[in-house]
Amino acid sequence: MSGQRYDVIFEANQDVDNYWMHALPATQCSANNNENNILAIVRYEGANPYVEPNSTPFVPSDNLCVSSRGM
Repeated sequence: MSGQRYDVIFEANQDVDNYWMHALPATQCSANNNENNILAIVRYEGANPYVEPNSTPFVPSDNLCVSSRGM
């Protein structure tokens, strides 16, 4: 089974805490049987490492498959 990897750059400018990072696949062009579990925890230095995040997830307006070809 093939997979893809991505480099992600984010600006860590929030209060010291633990935050969820959740990747949302483009469901119209991917076959991912585990799409709700593409998760990571970002832990700021000084945050309690034993506490799970309680951050509010970002909900995109859509997760359509969009190609950049021809742009």
